[in-house]
Amino acid sequence: MRSQKSGPASAGAPLSIAEAAQLALEHTAESFAARLGGFAFLGRVPDETGEVPVWTFRTALTHRLEAAQVDALGDDLIVMGVIKAKTATFARHILVGRAATNDIVVRHSSVSKLHARVRKTAQGLFVADAGSSNGTFVDDEALSPNDERAVAPGARVRFGGCAFELVSAASLHARLLRRARPEEET
Repeated sequence: MRSQKSGPASAGAPLSIAEAAQLALEHTAESFAARLGGFAFLGRVPDETGEVPVWTFRTALTHRLEAAQVDALGDDLIVMGVIKAKTATFARHILVGRAATNDIVVRHSSVSKLHARVRKTAQGLFVADAGSSNGTFVDDEALSPNDERAVAPGARVRFGGCAFELVSAASLHARLLRRARPEEET
């Protein structure tokens, strides 16, 4: 897999599980959650080194993220905080896409330059497709362009061919600490 990470110091950059675990060890649950925006997308970006399938809106999910893989917090997973990281453009939305100008950058050919928008309100988190070529899905249900859908921790969100689980930063902090300090479990 092509590495996406540029280190934990870079706002909006994906973190490897090892980097996220180190961040969890260095921060309280509250400061860890603040750094990630309260939520994170946990998943992997498929490797494109072999044959790359032709992606269309109707392509079945071929890189399904299984719950057991996420629960194990495998070393190949990445963590992307759901936080406004770049500019004031679309100030009320967190932009997701392949272009470096997005707040959450997913570098994969199935992800559009501007793929989706995430909005945080007092009522919760909402995801909308931004008219992408390969679709945005919440729990395997396709969103129509600009159709906003409420999402909660545990939801599976897919941008093109890249599947993620939405997790609360607080629960991810606890899971990472358990992974980093297995001897402390009872």
